[in-house]
Amino acid sequence: MELRQLLHFLALAEERSFRGAGERVHLTQQAVSKSIAQLEARLGVQLFEREGRSVSLTPFGELLRPHAQAITAELRQFEDELDARLGVRAGRLRIGATPSMLGDIVPSALSQVQAAHPQLVVSVHTADWDLLSRRLLRGEIDLVLSTAPPDAVDELVVVERLCPASIVVLAASGHPLATGDAAPAPARLLDYPWIEIVNLPRAAQDLQEYFTAAGLSPPLARTRTESSQFAIGWVERTDALCALSSRAAARDIATGGVVARPVQLAGRPWHLVAARRRRAAQSPAALAFMTAVRAALGTGMPNDTVVASDRELLAGSRPSAG
Repeated sequence: MELRQLLHFLALAEERSFRGAGERVHLTQQAVSKSIAQLEARLGVQLFEREGRSVSLTPFGELLRPHAQAITAELRQFEDELDARLGVRAGRLRIGATPSMLGDIVPSALSQVQAAHPQLVVSVHTADWDLLSRRLLRGEIDLVLSTAPPDAVDELVVVERLCPASIVVLAASGHPLATGDAAPAPARLLDYPWIEIVNLPRAAQDLQEYFTAAGLSPPLARTRTESSQFAIGWVERTDALCALSSRAAARDIATGGVVARPVQLAGRPWHLVAARRRRAAQSPAALAFMTAVRAALGTGMPNDTVVASDRELLAGSRPSAG
């Protein structure tokens, strides 16, 4: 097998069309088709089922995929380490994080790592768990920080439980509902507009359960966004309310910009997690970053590290991570 054929195979497996795979690897559809045909002939098995303009993996293709992912990911990491050793470029650290981790935890940990490794080149990517985990397996990022994934994940991914988290209801410090020790009545929460973070469906589910238990319909958001920081900024400046991860809002709560109201949402317990490729060697920068993350979260040494097949980690985490 040739490396280029594995790259074409992985592109087609994910894009599910020769056109999409060609665009990803900058080749024509015909060139990708020829490369896949050569790979299938070399292996003596059919890797894809052709279904009109789309394709799907055969059992032989499913068998090949994790090995192809591991090979290409490790090669990318080797090239980075070799370039750093030769002085061609500084070492790299590529982090993927869901929005709830970007407001405080990632910047805090990265500032410590870059102080110790001033030549380190860092890239931070944000998306939902599904996209970040695919990029992790392709070797395009080194680590993922996220809320616990909703389903069992690839066996080549190791997930470490970092700390528990929860959804809180946020209001501006000067909001009419911002004072008092008692939780506002559910009906009072419906007197104000809401802003929804669209890639945090866990919050939407918690609100649904909370208001349904009170015999009320959940609020209809007047404003929607993918950015938790925009949502916090909007809450600070308006009378809107927002349901958000306690960790994502921790810094703004500490500085007094917003307050978390004692609303007991009905959501099940869940965790913040870190994920890495199971077979990948961790660079010194990646190890230092994770040490700083644990320190920022107050978790100390690595704890509760599990492989992706451990269902206990995923218990009660059905909504998509965000």
